[in-house]
Amino acid sequence: MKKIMFSLILFFASILFCQAFTDIGPVLAGVSNSSVAWGDYDNDGDLDILLTGVDETWTAVSKIYRNDSGVFTDLNAGLPGVMDGSAAWGDFDNDGDLDILLTGYTGMENISQIYRNDSGVFTDINAGLPETLDGFTVWSDYDNDGDLDILLTGFIYDGTAYNIASIYRNDNGIFTDINAGLTGVVNGSAAWGDYDNDGDLDLLLKGDSDFGPVSIIYNNMSGVFTDINAGLPGVIDGSAAWGDYDNDGDLDIVLTGDTSKLKISKIYNNDSGIFIDINAGLTGVYYSSVAWGDYDNDGDLDIVLTGDTRTLKISKIYNNDSGIFIDINAGLTGVYYSSVAWGDFDNDGDLDILLTGYTGSSIISKIYMNNSPVPNTIPSSPLNLSADINGSNITFSWDRSTDNETP
Repeated sequence: MKKIMFSLILFFASILFCQAFTDIGPVLAGVSNSSVAWGDYDNDGDLDILLTGVDETWTAVSKIYRNDSGVFTDLNAGLPGVMDGSAAWGDFDNDGDLDILLTGYTGMENISQIYRNDSGVFTDINAGLPETLDGFTVWSDYDNDGDLDILLTGFIYDGTAYNIASIYRNDNGIFTDINAGLTGVVNGSAAWGDYDNDGDLDLLLKGDSDFGPVSIIYNNMSGVFTDINAGLPGVIDGSAAWGDYDNDGDLDIVLTGDTSKLKISKIYNNDSGIFIDINAGLTGVYYSSVAWGDYDNDGDLDIVLTGDTRTLKISKIYNNDSGIFIDINAGLTGVYYSSVAWGDFDNDGDLDILLTGYTGSSIISKIYMNNSPVPNTIPSSPLNLSADINGSNITFSWDRSTDNETP
C-alpha cells in the first residue's frame, strides 16, 4: 500500500512540475537576424518550416524543412539566403499550395522575390518588386477580390535612397503598386487586421521613418488608407500583432520595440477604435519578436515574447488570466535579433513554438514541444447557413460554432 501511495505521489508530482515546453533537440540550422514561418507546403497535413537569417558562419541562409512525423529534413529548395528581411507563406496564384514571399540581404544584394510552389519545386516568378533592406513583407487580400496582395516595407536605393511602405495589388500574378500613400519605414514590422469589423483588412505599421519612430494604424476604406491617429508610441526594432485577448469581438494590439528613449512591450485594448494601454507589465524589449497564441487551450490568447532588455536577452511566455498577463517561467532560451511563431507541428492539439535568434554568445533555432495535457478540440460544424442576395453581392451568415475550449 505504501509503495502504491508513493508511486501516486510521484505521478502527480511529475504532472504538477512538468515543464510546459520541451526543447526537441538541434534539428534546425541556427539563425539570427531571422524570419520564420510555419506552413504545410506539401499538403500532407503537418506543418513544415520556412527559415531565413544569418548562420553561425555569418552566411545568409534560406531553408525549407519538411516535417515527416516530427522529423525535419532540409528540402534544399535552392532559395537565395537572406538576412535582415522577412519570409512568408501564401498561395498567391490560388492553385492550392503555399508559395513564398522573400526579402532581405543576400550578402551581395538586396532582394524582394516571389517563389511559386510547383509540387515542392520553388521558382522565382520575377515579380518586379523593389529590392529592400531591413524591411518587412506580408501577404493580405486588402481589396477582398480573392487573391493575396503584398505589403512591402524597407530601405531601397534606385539612385536615391529612401524608405518605402507600399501595397502591391495582385492581378492574376501581376503585382502593381497602388500608391497607397503610406509612411515609409525601415527596421519595422506590419500586421493586417480588421480592427473596426467592417469586413476589410486595416493595417498596423511601425518602424523608423524620415520623421523618427512611428506606429500607425491605417483604416482601409475600399482601398483608401487613412491614418486614424491612434496615439501609439513610435517604435523601431520590434514587432506588432493583432489579437482579441479579451474575447470581446474586436482586435487588440501587442507592440514591442525601442521608442528611442525606452524599450517597451505593451498591450492596447481596442475600445470602439480607441486604443488604450492596459499596463500589462510585460518586459520591455527591442530587437524583438512577439506572437499571440492560446498555448494552454483555455480559450484566450497568451503571448510569447523575445528580445533584448538592454541588459538581458529573454524569451518569455505570458499566460492570459482574464486580462492579467503572468510570466510562466517557461525556461525558453533568451534571444534577440529574433523571430518566434506558434504552430502545432506534431498535430496533438496544442501550440508548439519555433524560436530563432542570438543569445549573446551563440546563434540558435529551436522547436519547443508543448506538453499541455489539454488538447484543443475540433469546433462543431456551423449551422443555419443563409445567403442574402443584393444585386451582384451575396452576404453569407451562419450560427457560431462552438468547442470545449473557446468561448
